[in-house]
Formats: sequence, C-alpha cells, structure tokens
Amino acid sequence: MRAAGNQHLIFERSFQAVLEIRWQKTAKTSERFFTSARDQYSTLTGTKLTLKKTPAAVKEALTEFDMQCCGVDKVGIVLVLLLHRPSGTQIMVQLHAVDDRDKLWSTLASISCPDLEKEEVTWKIQDFQVDIPPAYRLTRFTMEAGLSALYFENSSSQLQICRMAPADLRLHASSLEDIFSTLLGLPSREAMFYEDGGRLVYKRTPSILQQIGLRLRRQKPFIAAAFWHNQQANRLQGVFQHTIHPTSADVHSSICASYEIIPI
Repeated sequence: MRAAGNQHLIFERSFQAVLEIRWQKTAKTSERFFTSARDQYSTLTGTKLTLKKTPAAVKEALTEFDMQCCGVDKVGIVLVLLLHRPSGTQIMVQLHAVDDRDKLWSTLASISCPDLEKEEVTWKIQDFQVDIPPAYRLTRFTMEAGLSALYFENSSSQLQICRMAPADLRLHASSLEDIFSTLLGLPSREAMFYEDGGRLVYKRTPSILQQIGLRLRRQKPFIAAAFWHNQQANRLQGVFQHTIHPTSADVHSSICASYEIIPI
C-alpha cells in the first residue's frame, strides 16, 4: 500500500494497483454524490458506467452506508461509491484487479468510519499500526525506502510517528543515540535517558525565559520523544511530540504503547 495523498490510498500487488480508495466529508445527499462521482469518472476515463448489483455480503456488512456499484460491460464492477450516513463521509473505491474479486469484496466489507471527534484512530501503514488521539489530523507523510513517517497536528502540538528499517544496518552505521539526536535536531545527547524496556527518551521542559526564546524562534517549547529498537521485527520506532504547553505524559505513553509492528 502507498499513500498517494491525504485521504487517498492505493493498494498494490507486484507494483500493480489492485484497489484505490479516496474519502472526504460532504454535505451532499447520497444521490447527488453518486451522480456527480459517476459523471466525473466517465469524463476522466471516457468510459460509460452502468449500475451493477451490490454483493449481498458487502451490503449486509455495511449497514450504515448508502452504496452504489458501477461497472463496465465485459469487465464488471470497477467503481464502488459509499456514503456513511452518520458522519457524512463519502468514499470512492476503484477496483483495478478483475481476477481476485472475492478478496477485494472482503476488504471493502471491513470499511468503517470512526467518530474522529471522539475516538482514537488506528492507523495501519505498511507493517506498523498506531493509535492516534482524535484531535490530531494527518498533515503530511514520508514513505521512502527504509524510512516511513506520519506527521500529525492539532491546535497546539505536532506529532511524528517514525519507522526505520532494517534496524541492524542503521545501527551498524550509527548508534541509537546518534540517530535519535539527529532526528530531533539535538546538539548533544546529555538529556537522553533509557526507560525500562529499552526506550530511549528525551523530554524538554524549558523555563519561562527559555520558552520565550524558543517561541521567538518559532519553535514549540515542550518536547516528549521516545525512540527504541524493536529487535524482533528489526525496526527502529519513534514517537516525537512537540507542544506549546507541557506535554501530557499519559497521551505520549499511550501512543508509544499502541505503536507496534504487525505481520504482513
């Protein structure tokens, strides 16, 4: 899977797109959304769409959604349109693979739209997952060879989730402390310490005068950061939180605890 943009994911197999999904909030009714999405797809692709029957298993699994399936003669369903009634979220799913429909349908049946104002959101990217507090929104991301990072913001803080691989090659070239200090832009390693469990931690709680100086340089004064070596998965993992006000140890610890490598 790769992130093609905010609210735009492309699932691939052997570097070929299998499924593409985009979503956003809308004030449109389902019929207005369905009509405009079909027209847009037909205009961009030059393909005439016809309505297709929605698989019963998918329809039963997605009872909170209005749904419409569209297809092309001799190809089958190529576009699935969903409107989540409680949240007003519209979802467009394009099916690229025609030889593995059952797996694609089972994937679609698992779609959900959490209440982003109240619930933590579990982000699953590549081989890792992490629970992010509801106030944060994704602002940008990096998906490069050996380095993945998600950047979130809310009204007063920034949050970065970092994954580096393979860890053994990284640590052969530099120590865990050096990598950590480079990622944070620290001039020295003096303020770092190890917590139980092997996490390398850095916390900045500046004085009032130091806060003023940092704010004048347009930096968020408070930092809570953790970085660790997941030896079993051969990954380096990091959670970096920069805030205007003193950081919540519980929030940062909760994010770190939820951040795990998952088998793929």
